[in-house]
Parts: sequence; C-alpha cells; structure tokens
Amino acid sequence: MNKRNILLLAIAVLIAGIITVVIRTQPIFVYDIKADEVAVLWKRFGDGTQLNQTFGPGRHIIAPLDLLYRYPAKPQEAKASGTALSKAGWEITFSFTLGYSIDSTQTPQLHQKVGPDYEDVVLLPSMSKLLRQQMGSMSVTEICEADLADLSAQALLAYAESEENWITPFSLSLEVTCNK
Repeated sequence: MNKRNILLLAIAVLIAGIITVVIRTQPIFVYDIKADEVAVLWKRFGDGTQLNQTFGPGRHIIAPLDLLYRYPAKPQEAKASGTALSKAGWEITFSFTLGYSIDSTQTPQLHQKVGPDYEDVVLLPSMSKLLRQQMGSMSVTEICEADLADLSAQALLAYAESEENWITPFSLSLEVTCNK
C-alpha cells in the first residue's frame, strides 16, 4: 500500500470512529420508547408535529434537531380537588380520582393542540368544571345525600359529550365534604 491509500484508510477509520462516538453518546439521536408508551415526532424544519405518524415501542433514530414526545399508552390516574357552591350558595369541597387513557391514534392531535401537560391543562380542569356545574344545580341536601356513583357516572357522560376524543375517561371516584 502506498502512503496515499494508508492516509485515506486512516481518515475513513477516524470519521467512522467519530460518527460511532457521537451516535453512542448523544441521546438526542436515539430514543428508546418503552412498551407502555407512544411517541409523537416534532420536526423543527418540517411542519412541527407530525400528525400522521406515531412511534411505538422500540429504539428509534431521529434527526438531531427533531424531538420525540412520549405519552403513556396504558391507563392512567389523575387526582384533583376543589370547591363548588350548591344551588343555595353553600360551599361543597370535593376531591376526585379520574381513570383515563389516551387514544394512541389521536396522540399527535393531542400533542399539537394541548401538549404534554394535557392533564393539568385540559383533563382535570374540565372535569372539575363539570362537577362544579352539577353540584351548582343541586341543593346541599341533594349533594350530601346523593349516590356519588350516579354523580360520577353523570360527570363521565358529560365529559365524553363535551370534549375532544383524545382522552377517554373510564372511571371517576368522587368524595364530597359538605360544609353546612
């Protein structure tokens, strides 16, 4: 081998080594999506959120300036509390645990319209609002003596009718404290 070929081989090995080191040390390029997750691609120099593509479990290589946002694919629980006024103006304190799941086919739309903070931005405030409206149309006696399972079922039905179909609530555990 002449010196020119040795120099070209050395440069090729050096470039291959640099590329290997960069790929292995930069988590920006390689994303591991867990079995209970779905991910949405956001392209910096594209149209932003890719609405026609989601990434399932596995290892994915993404361009350095693009990002993958992970969302849970398994059922989740969220908790919140608040106060409502009865029809007569009495303060009612309530807390609830909401079981829900994200429609994985609608995850890109959820990401584009709301973002990763969907639980605090849309889900819990919407359910709190529905519960306040329900309790606001009832007397203190009706609320305090109500079957909370019926009240929960009515709130879940109202949520399903009023919101986008990105998130599907499937259970609502409600606790009410009446401050007479």
